Amino acid sequence: LQKGLPGNYRPTLMIEPGSALAGDCMDLVAKVHNVKTVQGRKVATVLASTQNIQMGSKTPPVDIVGPNPDQPQSGGPVRIVGYTCIEGDVLVKDYPGPVAAGDYAVFRNVGSYSIVLKPPFILPNIPVLSMREDGTIEVVKCAETEKDVFQTYR
Repeated sequence: LQKGLPGNYRPTLMIEPGSALAGDCMDLVAKVHNVKTVQGRKVATVLASTQNIQMGSKTPPVDIVGPNPDQPQSGGPVRIVGYTCIEGDVLVKDYPGPVAAGDYAVFRNVGSYSIVLKPPFILPNIPVLSMREDGTIEVVKCAETEKDVFQTYR
């Protein structure tokens, strides 16, 4: 490898592991907006989308936190979809249920580039919170507002 290189030049190989280190560093918590039956299939819409997770073709582990005792529960299987109205915005194809409006879907092992790649499509970006070892919660990044989205336009 050194043959033909000028002087004492010795190349250095540097590796940036990126997603390998941060790909599963967070959980995404999304409120279940509604649950309805569409063509015989139960569908739960959450206030998040596949754009918040950047999960590709994989389904991250998900837990439903609830149930909300004021809402009727829908047994499984339930398709969990995002708010974008895009056909492919399916976060979970067949959650075994139950799911109710007002519950929270907790998607485990997400993170990496999700925060910077999500466009402000339909809803601005969500806040990022950090839970400390003592259980206190710190706001790391505030939720975006419409003003944040449009401030660079003239």
